[in-house]
Amino acid sequence: MVMNMIKRNAWLAAILNFIVPGIGYIYAGKRLVFAWAILVSMVLLGIYAYDKPFLLKDWLFNLTTIILSLAFAYDAYKEVKS
Repeated sequence: MVMNMIKRNAWLAAILNFIVPGIGYIYAGKRLVFAWAILVSMVLLGIYAYDKPFLLKDWLFNLTTIILSLAFAYDAYKEVKS
């Protein structure tokens, strides 16, 4: 309840969520269960992709990652603004 009373920076939440999806939500104090699910999923995906360097050369993998990061950043921005 205390986190909701602290004014959060919407741009910082968006940037954090773009760099590491889920962190922006945790910073904002919103959608915490969703944030932890995203964060754990991204860590597991990173562990999986670490052993498969060909994934980083796949344009579809990279495009999907960028689109999801942009969507999460936009959503974190809107959540903090509301």
